[in-house]
Amino acid sequence: MQKVILNNKKYKGLVHQKHHLINRYIHCYEVMKLAVKLYGLEDSDLIAGALLHDFFFDEQPSSIWKHSKTALKNARVEFPDIINSEIKHIIKSHMWPIAGTVPRTKKAWCVNLADKIVSLKGY
Repeated sequence: MQKVILNNKKYKGLVHQKHHLINRYIHCYEVMKLAVKLYGLEDSDLIAGALLHDFFFDEQPSSIWKHSKTALKNARVEFPDIINSEIKHIIKSHMWPIAGTVPRTKKAWCVNLADKIVSLKGY
């Protein structure tokens, strides 16, 4: 699943999207690596959720409060056979407590925390 996402042409376009001081492709990849480390093992839903949590583009109408919905919409369009309820929840809850829903699974918490840590490192 990781290779399918990382090798997708549209997903590769994240390399041209700024995320703090790095690009969004690298940010999502680093979040995935840290989330796997926090979770303790490689899990396909965790990996997909982490890689897709910020799958949006600057030209799309979005904001800090709404970009998780945009990322989920893009993920559903580009990867319809991959998205399940766990991945959906990971994407929707990654911005909590600023926006979105409260993470309710260990996988969602790992991505939420990894996103905060990687974002702070990116400043």
